[in-house]
Amino acid sequence: MSYNTILDTFFSNWYINLGLLAVFIIAFFLFRQKILMSYRKRFWFTFPFVGISFLWLLTFILLNAMYLGFGHANGVDGIVIADGKIYVVDFLLGGGSKVSGPEKFSRIHVMEAETGNKILRFPTGEHGALYGVQGDSLIFYGEDLLDIFSASKGKLISKLNRKTLPNIFPELSSGIDNVMVSYSDKVLELTTLDGNHYNLSMVTASLLPADQHKSKDDYSPTKKIFVHNDNEIEIDNRRGGSVLMQLQGKDGNQEIRYLKSRNGSPLNELKFIMGKFVAVSERQKCFVVLSFETTKKIGFILTGISLDGQNKLWELKQSTLRPEDELKDPLTTSWTLDDNSDVLYFAMKDEVIALEILSGNILWRQKL
Repeated sequence: MSYNTILDTFFSNWYINLGLLAVFIIAFFLFRQKILMSYRKRFWFTFPFVGISFLWLLTFILLNAMYLGFGHANGVDGIVIADGKIYVVDFLLGGGSKVSGPEKFSRIHVMEAETGNKILRFPTGEHGALYGVQGDSLIFYGEDLLDIFSASKGKLISKLNRKTLPNIFPELSSGIDNVMVSYSDKVLELTTLDGNHYNLSMVTASLLPADQHKSKDDYSPTKKIFVHNDNEIEIDNRRGGSVLMQLQGKDGNQEIRYLKSRNGSPLNELKFIMGKFVAVSERQKCFVVLSFETTKKIGFILTGISLDGQNKLWELKQSTLRPEDELKDPLTTSWTLDDNSDVLYFAMKDEVIALEILSGNILWRQKL
């Protein structure tokens, strides 16, 4: 589907939507009383009115989020970059209950990485995450296992679930007995009814026997520096990697964290409230830390630091980037680093920002 400013505004503002519905209802009753004098005509004319009003509300509350995808994003779940394009997965809220609250329904945006220009947007019909980009195919993991969408058309190409997998892969023809998700390996671990085990990649949508997948996991060091988790930067010089630096607290206080070397000695006096590593560039010799102004993760701060941990290169605050947002309203955040250009793509609530990791200069900003 294409972008539509009018419909995005219409479905993003409940007071506009319900206000127009109220006008529609008032106009109906005025028309019904003045024009349709016959009771029989008024009675039968009520049925389509009730149907239209119900469908109006249902579309606003649920159907739009599931099937249409209009409106401004309520948050961003992830960003993937491939072949000069970025794929942003955000979500709309719809349906739900008083107990569980509204449900999330994902959308996928296709954008030009260099300029931020929006190419395409389409709803997925469920909430999930984008794991792989294979040519024109986007591999999306949701409640119904894997959905494959066309990146150029936004159409569903195929569904890989318990029902369809035995028809697609002959190895699974006996049927699926059990499915387990391994997020660390990015595979679905499948057990068939005849007792065989397979791994379905969430990145490539390819199928391998479980033991073959493990046998291909031969290790060879790359010497690449990477963010291992929220509080460790490692170098791939042995199986499991070696820690280069870490974010750790002092005296049992892990809410305020400091940069430390692999042996635990402090690298500088900078402190980061609920800090975590976001990205690292060996080529630009720097890394980025995400922290907050309070321990409730309110008012985020991005800080660029030299790779030796000695110098703060730049700093960006939520209050500078999004002064229209109140600090008491934490933003959802997602990010990815393009290793080819060293550009950090950072998403906040309903906006994507591209910035140079070395200088912190903003290259472009784009509302979703």
